[in-house]
Amino acid sequence: WLREIVFDAGVLFGPPRASRWLQEAAGVTADGIVGPATLRAVNAADPRQLGVKFITSWLRRHGERVQTGKSSHKFIGGWINRATSHLLSMPV
Repeated sequence: WLREIVFDAGVLFGPPRASRWLQEAAGVTADGIVGPATLRAVNAADPRQLGVKFITSWLRRHGERVQTGKSSHKFIGGWINRATSHLLSMPV
C-alpha cells in the first residue's frame, strides 16, 4: 500500500519530491535520496501513520499549487479524490 502511494506521488510530482515527503514522514533528513537510513526509518515506522503523513504532504502541495495560481481550481476535486482514494484503500 505505501509503495503504491509513494510511486503514484512520484509520477505526479516527481521522484525527488515523493522521496522527500517519505523522509519527512519517517522523521529523517529530507534530502530526496532514499538510502539505508531512510529505509531503516520507513521499515521501523507504522505504515498507516507514515501513509497518512505522506498523503497530508501530498494534499498540502495541491493546496499550495491552487493558492499560488500555478494550477487551475477546477482540478482540485480530482486531486483530492486521488489522494483520499489511497487513504480509503489503507489496510486495517
